[in-house]
Formats: sequence, C-alpha cells, structure tokens
Amino acid sequence: MNMTIEYLPAYPLAYKRAVGPYGIGNVSVMTELKAWAQAHDLFEEGVIFGIPQDNPTVTLPEDCRYDAAIVVKKEMKLDEAVQAGIFAAGHYAVFQVDHTEQGLSEAWATIYDHLAATGLSLGQGATVERYCSKLVSQHLCEICVPIVIDEGE
Repeated sequence: MNMTIEYLPAYPLAYKRAVGPYGIGNVSVMTELKAWAQAHDLFEEGVIFGIPQDNPTVTLPEDCRYDAAIVVKKEMKLDEAVQAGIFAAGHYAVFQVDHTEQGLSEAWATIYDHLAATGLSLGQGATVERYCSKLVSQHLCEICVPIVIDEGE
C-alpha cells in the first residue's frame, strides 16, 4: 500500500452529517453534499472529506456520526443546507487506495496494521477519506490517518 506523510492545515469546511450505522447513510449524505457543492460551483476543484466521527466498535451503530465535508473559503457564507466546521490540522499518513467498495474495505481492514508496521504512532482525531477530482478520475482516493510526529527529528 502506497503511503506518504503530509501535514494538512486546518481547512474551513461545509458539511452534512448522517447519524446511524455506517454504510448507506454515508453514501446518501455524500450525494447530498456533492449536489450542494455543485450548486455552489465548488465541486469540480473541491477537496471532499468523508469523516467518520465515531468508532463503531465502541459506539452503538445507531449513534455513529459521519460527516461528508468539502473545503470552502473562510469568508464563504454558508446556507442552512450545510453546517460549518474546521478540519483538524496535523500530520497524517496518507494511503492512496482504489476508489471502489472493495478497495476501500480492504484498506480500512489493514491500514492500522500497516501503520503499526512502519513504527508510526496513531495521533488524535478522525481517520478520514479524502477525495479530489484528479485522483477520483483515476479511480483513486486517499485515507488520511492522524499520526504523531516527533518535532525533534
């Protein structure tokens, strides 16, 4: 699995949230966000994040929160169709994966073992899926895992 390390800045976000078991609700809210982004001329060059907010092994499925988010300009006035948020800045291990159900499922099943094998430590915050048009057109996306970087190195 291809992995790079990136520092991602704090991005202002517009997002829509689904609450319930991860799966079909995620797809639905992502479709709604894409339609909103398209209507606001943000979709073509936008960076979209899929952000699972809860660990389904410790949170009841009906309480799991998933945010479909797109990076917006800080000064953009958002309408009532979306909520405003901030992407958590930090260092991330970025894994490029096939943008298919199977590719994503396999990546999610192995990504933390791969991270542990590299000697990197898991950081605070959510592991996210990142979608940009350049990669999606090649049937690829990225999973970004927050990591701890020793600034003294």
